Amino acid sequence: MLTKEEIKTRINIVELISRTVDLKKSGPNHWMGKCPFHQDDKASLSVNGEKGLWKCFGCAAGGDCFSWVMTIQSLDFNAATIYLRSMVGDEPKHQQKKLDIGMAQRFHDTMPPVKREYYHSRGLVDATVDRFGLGYSGEAYTIPIIDAKGVLRNIKYRRDDSLPGADTKPKYWGITGASVQLFNHAALGHKTVIYCEGEFDCILLEQHGWHACTGTGGASAFQHDWLPLFGTCTAVYVCLDNDKAGADATHKICALLGEKAIPIKLPEDVGEKGDVTDYFVQCKHSPEDFARLLADTGKRKERKQRFQRGELLKDIQPDGFLGAYIDYASRLTDAPQEFHLAVGLSILAASVGNSISVRLWGSETYLNHWTVLIAPSGFYRKSTAMRLGLDILREVNPGAILPDDFIRENLLECLAATPYGVL
Repeated sequence: MLTKEEIKTRINIVELISRTVDLKKSGPNHWMGKCPFHQDDKASLSVNGEKGLWKCFGCAAGGDCFSWVMTIQSLDFNAATIYLRSMVGDEPKHQQKKLDIGMAQRFHDTMPPVKREYYHSRGLVDATVDRFGLGYSGEAYTIPIIDAKGVLRNIKYRRDDSLPGADTKPKYWGITGASVQLFNHAALGHKTVIYCEGEFDCILLEQHGWHACTGTGGASAFQHDWLPLFGTCTAVYVCLDNDKAGADATHKICALLGEKAIPIKLPEDVGEKGDVTDYFVQCKHSPEDFARLLADTGKRKERKQRFQRGELLKDIQPDGFLGAYIDYASRLTDAPQEFHLAVGLSILAASVGNSISVRLWGSETYLNHWTVLIAPSGFYRKSTAMRLGLDILREVNPGAILPDDFIRENLLECLAATPYGVL
């Protein structure tokens, strides 16, 4: 068995980190890339191939190959050691044995009917429980992790909170030595796929008719090696948990997948750290609601791409969408033109979803998703397109008085009449 230092000398840290980060050489034995542990737009991650070290100058994270694996895969030191040993061919013989898929099947076949109630509480029906072989081991709920060849690679355990002393155990665990896997390979044979966070979210999406997959190691589990598996996909919706880890991982995954990636932001009612299961089960959203969420996000990305290609520049001209919108809204209401201008700009900002700069009617206007900045008036808080328009009007014309029921009764009709609907 190799020591820690011997493992470090055998691991090519550049190759290791390149599995999840697109690295570019910046000097002898030196590479740079975007750090996956924070919102990194400047490629702050530095990797020294000669010393076997990495360091982010943005978030101050850093270390050797052990700290990288522990951080990127959310593993403890022992699990990280097993993972790195497998990379250099230093695995104990018992770790090389295949897992018995019959064990997972027995957990499913012998599961007491009362234990199915837990799966029901997560929105899963019996047919879905049977399809994915979900079971019960006697002390925990089980999810078999099966690879593309039908080989059992791991069993994911979820503690049974009804048992005495359950709160002293981890919420989830797997078989010691099992590596991070892609769960539900079958989804990758389809053009449109949802990459989510967690096996239960993945299974619930499959139940509702979508093709979904996930990594078995949390938000940061996505591996660079998986990219070829998504080669035939034309659209990959990335829908992770509503927390910082999910947001950071979404940014990293979308950067790796490129143009086919479409990031999905769950609505605020799922709460902080909310996930897909919360969306359907706790918030009681329907599959139709989720389909609209995907469609609306996809339309915004399409418009962003069209704008970047220069196809939407006509929208901000007086004879384009903006002029037509102001003309139409002015005929429906007697609000000042500045108000209709602000709302029209907000609609365009939301539909494009990216920073753009235009010169219109003598004002330099900058648009960002749900945020409008009109120089030199200052920065306006995030809000809906309607509220943004009202805020801007009050800033440029402090004497204007427009009650909330004006927005509710009149402006909604104006927005609904636009080609893009109410955003």
